[in-house]
Amino acid sequence: MTSEIKVDTISEQTSANGVTIDGLTIKDGNIIGDVALAGTTPTFTIGDGGAEDAALIFDGNAVDYYMALDDSADDLVIGTGSTVGSNVKITIDSSGNIGLGSTSPDRQIDIESSSVVGLRATKTDGSQFDLQVSGNTSMGTLDSTSLLFTTNNAERMRIDSSGLIGIGNTTASSFDAGANRMVLGTGSGNNGLTIYAQNNASSSIHFADGSSGNASYRGYLQYSHSSDALILATGATEVISFHTDGIVVNEQSNDQNFRIESNGNTHALFVDAGNDRVGFITAPDLGHVHIRTADSGASAHVSADELVIEGSANSGINILSGNSSEGGIYFGDDGDNDIGRIRYDHTNNSLDFFTNASERMTIDSTGAVTIPNQPAFLAQVNTGTVNQENLDTNGSFLTVAFPSEIFDQNADYNASTYTFTAPVTGRYQLNMMIRIQNVDSGANYFGMYTATSNRNWWSGLNQSSGTDRDPQYVTISSSHLADMDANDTAIVRVAQSAGTAQADIGEGFFSAFLAC
Repeated sequence: MTSEIKVDTISEQTSANGVTIDGLTIKDGNIIGDVALAGTTPTFTIGDGGAEDAALIFDGNAVDYYMALDDSADDLVIGTGSTVGSNVKITIDSSGNIGLGSTSPDRQIDIESSSVVGLRATKTDGSQFDLQVSGNTSMGTLDSTSLLFTTNNAERMRIDSSGLIGIGNTTASSFDAGANRMVLGTGSGNNGLTIYAQNNASSSIHFADGSSGNASYRGYLQYSHSSDALILATGATEVISFHTDGIVVNEQSNDQNFRIESNGNTHALFVDAGNDRVGFITAPDLGHVHIRTADSGASAHVSADELVIEGSANSGINILSGNSSEGGIYFGDDGDNDIGRIRYDHTNNSLDFFTNASERMTIDSTGAVTIPNQPAFLAQVNTGTVNQENLDTNGSFLTVAFPSEIFDQNADYNASTYTFTAPVTGRYQLNMMIRIQNVDSGANYFGMYTATSNRNWWSGLNQSSGTDRDPQYVTISSSHLADMDANDTAIVRVAQSAGTAQADIGEGFFSAFLAC
């Protein structure tokens, strides 16, 4: 349809210059002059409510523009050219949505472009804010001012011109330069950061020095919600973990050592994970547990390096107990936890030694040593014993009978066979004495020896010179430090050579003890 301007009266004038109405000229379809709408409620209507488009065309020098009603969509559009619906730059739909480059806006302002989409706000002092979509979306300032984020008309976060982020504060640049890339907190009251994860998953903070492989997590702090453990890692390897029941270092067996440093010592406590050792005041180079106050220059024996105590001067261990109690060192195995023991009894100030779970030696407060199971015995002759009267005179040796035990410590003497059996290899002190009665002066000699498994120990009395009468008795004694192996035996034997068979063994004793 053709747009019209309606007036009540028009004076027509046939003229080459067109029709002039109160200074407004209409010529060749054009209006020449200024148009003003006057009155209380002036109205300028383009279109008649039909289905056709209505437009204002702006005839430019190089580019034409139009503002029109696109009747097919009932949108108000602004575009270039003179054809309604082509080259649309701005669209306002019936809902009031504005499209910049979009012909179907579904937001209050909807910007669309096939290249860069952007929105820029510039203040007269040069401050600029820019919002841009070009593959990636960017938003920020184009000058040295900070970018602020507000809620409820209050600032909550800002990014300053150096890229430092302050959440809850405006002074991120005032904090330590090594850790102010993001500063969280207001500086007032409680402040914090929460990482919210599933109850069987993990929450983590990673420290990276690269973006590939384990460079992206060279260090990390991780909370395992499934095991309720807080884990610290360095070198991309777990080092220490905190559990509800304790703290564990090297839980993953990664040879992670543990060291505590005091003011004056770098190894006040050191756990050498790879070698399964613990050191105090030192690295544990001599034993599994090594306590060193100074280097002695010595080495530990491989069979006794579970605990090593070292110093360059005097070294030792203190066991401190109550004055009515005991201090002890226990030796155990899988069958008995005190099979061996060293005990100091503070009640009587004695030092006791145990083997095979029994007390074997005691040093009392005076220094006296008692060894209740040290092999020792004493036996004596009973007069009238068979084979001990009227000794044979043919020089045959018979075993002297010592059937009466006075004591037999450790039960090593057999009173039936008159034999001592060595329980262990060692040096044994052997002592014996017999008194021969009713001696015949015609006897050449009386011989006695102690027979052991290794050798015989001799003693005797020579009667070859004779006497003018029979002696009442003679005594033969002997004492030897004999080498005996375990289960070696010792007996005493005696013989008479020549004379009358009238001599008797009236008294005598046989004793032995382990000397060393």
